[in-house]
Amino acid sequence: MTGGMKRGAGTLHARPELLAAVFWQILPPFAPECGGLDAQSELLGRCIGAQADMIYRALPEARNCPYAVSSTVLPAEIGDPPQRLERLFDIIEEGGGSRPEALIHAYMCAGWGYALEYYLHNTCERYLMLTIADVDPYDFRFHTYHPAIGSQGFGVSTVLFSLPEKREGLVVTGSPPRTSVFTDFVRAVRSHKDQMGPTRIFMPFLRADLLRIAESVLGEDLMAPNKASKYAHCFGSDPFIGIIEWLQEGAVENEACALAGGLAFNGYYSFSALTVSSDTMVSLCSINGDEKSLRRAVRDAADEKLISARLQVARATEVVEKPFAVRPDLQTEVRQ
Repeated sequence: MTGGMKRGAGTLHARPELLAAVFWQILPPFAPECGGLDAQSELLGRCIGAQADMIYRALPEARNCPYAVSSTVLPAEIGDPPQRLERLFDIIEEGGGSRPEALIHAYMCAGWGYALEYYLHNTCERYLMLTIADVDPYDFRFHTYHPAIGSQGFGVSTVLFSLPEKREGLVVTGSPPRTSVFTDFVRAVRSHKDQMGPTRIFMPFLRADLLRIAESVLGEDLMAPNKASKYAHCFGSDPFIGIIEWLQEGAVENEACALAGGLAFNGYYSFSALTVSSDTMVSLCSINGDEKSLRRAVRDAADEKLISARLQVARATEVVEKPFAVRPDLQTEVRQ
């Protein structure tokens, strides 16, 4: 296990701290039975609201914190007409108790990092919630595979950060590249990793040959596993999927530093060093994308108690010791 950084709590807590992270892998197509974008948008709002509610019930002190949604895949029609976006936000607020302030499209997979940077620099808020929502209501084939990246997957993740008092230099962002998108991104991570002192680096899930390049530059021992074969590239959610699984495996005994990075098709990138711990609350599941399965997942989430990675590891150990005990809540399953 990683026992946390040896630099003292002051260094760790000078970074944004990941308090909670929830990811739902949603297998395409997304709710074709709904029969149109308005109904699909309503169902997406129910899913997002359910995740926000899970986190707020576990950490009620964060209620009413700033909240934004970021996406790569959601179609522009989600916000056109504007009433459709307002309706989406209404439904999220109804289910989750908090209303998003914005839908961020321009920075694509790196949008969560730009949002984190904005709220660090422009508010004094203690908490920040972000949702990364990537489902394709139109089920376009080009969203399932990109020759430069490989297979692409879909899902919704919601994360909650605690923000430190000192807020300068905590997020690194970059604009379209001078040379190549991936090269500039990896070089930027390399130039900052010593200062950030990560225990693990969580990169986007990409083709194996690209990740080998990153390993050669950043160090194989620091690189978290590439989960592309399991999840495909889930856009901005990738680093948080990796962090959730890392914590669920019991790799962090106390506290550690996770460097999370996002890289967009259009060349924008962002990354930040985050404090994570065995007390970080995490949840991950896989859900069929039909309307019935999604609505059942929303109902089930209302009864699900979000618990810390430490407790999940302890319960998983109990299951190993008692092999006849069935604990489906601790396994990544497809909910049907």
